[in-house]
Amino acid sequence: MDKLLIFIIGYASISLVACSTERLPGIYRIDVQQGNIITQDMLDKLKLGMSKQQVTFVLGTPLVVDTFLPDRWYYVYSFKSGKKQREQRTITVWFKDDKLLRVSGDVKIGAYQKPKSEESEQVTSVIVPPRPESTGPFSGLMNKLGLGHNSKDTPPDTKSSKEGTEISSQPAKEGESDKTPPP
Repeated sequence: MDKLLIFIIGYASISLVACSTERLPGIYRIDVQQGNIITQDMLDKLKLGMSKQQVTFVLGTPLVVDTFLPDRWYYVYSFKSGKKQREQRTITVWFKDDKLLRVSGDVKIGAYQKPKSEESEQVTSVIVPPRPESTGPFSGLMNKLGLGHNSKDTPPDTKSSKEGTEISSQPAKEGESDKTPPP
């Protein structure tokens, strides 16, 4: 009987492992970011005829300078999220006589974009309704039994039975503040 039980448990374990997925859930994979981060604002600052030093100041040091064509610089940016496919952008900067000739790559260059003044700014307002006052489970039970104090049922101007003090949401009249008995 014991051998049959061990065989069934072993067979079930092997069957369950065979049905498992390739990727185990819960494994953390880091984000890998490599290369030069080039923003659209940086590309908008480039102008034809800029020197290599000016381009280096705007975009940073290129990732690759071609050995056989030193007038061609490559800016490569790669980002791999832990669970997604790798995203890669390449920008190529061309020079002639140490002056910027053209820029090509995966990102739109400033001349091909519409000016920022043409973009319309849109304002959105959201009205959030007030949240009802919530009570805890013990307070709710006490209110249902009639033993608790429910602030919704009591008007703001009430008289307390304790020592004859008066509670009011309106300011006290002259001379009335001295009428409360000492504790």
